[in-house]
Parts: sequence; C-alpha cells; structure tokens
Amino acid sequence: MSNKSQLDELKLRTLDLVSNGIAHDLNNILSIIEGHCEILQTEYPAFAGAEHLEKISDSVLQGGALAKQLLAMSNQMPYQVESVPAKQVVNAALSLLRNSLGASTTTHATISSDLFIQVDANTCAQVIVNAAADLARTLPDGNNDIALELSEANNRQKVAVSITSPGAQYLSSASPTIAPILAQIGAKIEQIQNGLCIHIPVCPKTHVVELSLPEEESVGDINTMLLVEDDEHLANIYQMLMLDAGFVVTHAKNGVEGCEFYKNEGPFDVVLTDEQMPLRKGSEMARMIHKDNPEQVIVLLSGFEDENIKSCLDEGIVNTTLTKPVRLMDLLNTIKAHMASTS
Repeated sequence: MSNKSQLDELKLRTLDLVSNGIAHDLNNILSIIEGHCEILQTEYPAFAGAEHLEKISDSVLQGGALAKQLLAMSNQMPYQVESVPAKQVVNAALSLLRNSLGASTTTHATISSDLFIQVDANTCAQVIVNAAADLARTLPDGNNDIALELSEANNRQKVAVSITSPGAQYLSSASPTIAPILAQIGAKIEQIQNGLCIHIPVCPKTHVVELSLPEEESVGDINTMLLVEDDEHLANIYQMLMLDAGFVVTHAKNGVEGCEFYKNEGPFDVVLTDEQMPLRKGSEMARMIHKDNPEQVIVLLSGFEDENIKSCLDEGIVNTTLTKPVRLMDLLNTIKAHMASTS
C-alpha cells in the first residue's frame, strides 16, 4: 500500500472516530434538552409558552436525525429499514438541504400526509437531498427557490415527494447515486413539471409498538434501578424521572462501576444503560450481567445500532434498545412494560 493510500485510510478512520464521538455527545445534549422540555410540560401544564416547548421538542427529534445522518456518512450507522412517518423523513431532508445548499437558496416544504413508509429514514432523506441537489444544478442563474411537497398517491398506497423549482430543466433519469437506493426501497422517480417526483410505497403498519402497560399495583410501589450513564446532566434527568415514578436509583458512571454495583447490590428490577460508556460498553456490561442473571431486565440506550447491540437483542441479553434522543415518557412506559412482561 502506498503512503498516500495509508494516509487516506488513516484520515477515514479518524473521521469515523470523530464523527462517532460528536454524534454521541450531540445525542446526549439533545436528550438533556428534550428531558427539560418534558419536565416543564409536566410540572407546568398551564404554561403560556407550551407551544414553544413543543417546537423545541420537535427540533430535538430533527437534531437526532441529523446525528444519525452524521453517523451514516462516516459508515458508523448501518442501513436500518423501519416504518417511519413520511413527514419525518421530508422534514429531515429539508434540514439537510438547507445546510448543504447554503443561505443563498430558499427551501420550504408542504406536508399533507400522515402515512408511514418502510425505509431507512436517514438514507431516504439523503436520497431526497441528492435529488434536490441534482435539480439545483439545472436551475438558471438567479433562481434559488426549491420546494418539497409531500402528498398521497395511488389511493394512499404511496406517498409522493415532489421536488420542484421554477425553470428547472429536464433530468432524464435518477443519478447513479440515487438509483440503487430507489430500487432497494421499491421507490420510483419521475419527471414532472419544473422538477422531480419520488413515489415511495406506504407501509401498512406504523412503527409504533403498542406495549401493554401494567396496572400500577402490578409493578409495585417501589422498584430498584441500576442507571449507568456518564453524563451527569443526563443522569440527573433520568433520576428525577425514575424517582417520580417510584424507583430507587443506583447510579454508576461507567461500565466497570456498573458491574461492581450489580455484583454488590443486585439484582435490580431494571438496568438502564447507555451503550457508549467509559471503560466498558453498555452491551459488554449487559453480557456480564446476563451471564450471572439471565432474567434481569436490561434496557439499552444508543445513538445508533451496531453489530454488538443487534447481537445482544437477538440473543435475548437485553430486552430492548431505544435510540437517543428518546422521550422520557416513552422510556418510562417501555421500562414498565418490560418489567411487567417478565414478572
């Protein structure tokens, strides 16, 4: 291997590591913001600025999608097909498009569908961005206005994402970058007046898994939790949530400390851990705990799913994984449901 090739490979590895670290820290920051929004919404339900808190919360979820896109670009995020709201994908694409095209280009979206699609959300958003970038290159000088429109087609069997701009020139086919991904998700792209339209099949089911929540008395008034989280601000938010829900929380700051606490104070009703922990990853700690106690309920939080996390799920080592940033009520309801299912 030549010196240049070695240098290029080193740069790519460095980019992967840096992107992974940035995305992890960004997800933690977003989780803290989301947590404080939910606390304010819960403690001050009559707050006059409640609608602003909802907008902040929505922006947090969009920021989480951007963090996933950063991981995908550095090959840290595998292709994950799931059922997602089509409007979530379009909103993520709009944010990416604004960042990539710059302030000189005006972008806006019109959303008129609540249907779900079966895609990798980050890759699908990137497809929309790439198609819009292809279109932008055909625009005449002085035209910097691109519109995205999400609508329904074929009797709600498909969603249509239109990408248009006045004066856009004809594009004969999808670019080589887009074409293979379109085929993979069963989507098609066609020329329309002043632009392009991507047709994506609708998923018959939503991605929301309805977990049967237990009656309060079936879980018990007092429950114990081992919380493994190195970010103090985020750990404080989780502890506030769990204390209000009737949990006694033992907090470990890394994976090694988590194993020590489990050995000395366990078992717990539930173990909640982040994957990216100092000294020992959450999935590694989960394997050690599962070896000693296969019945232990373990919930794993992560900014992305890799092979370690997937194998933990497949082997039944962890009960479930949640992608950060996660809404606190979703986290609490998931924990309670899995505790009830194993009781």
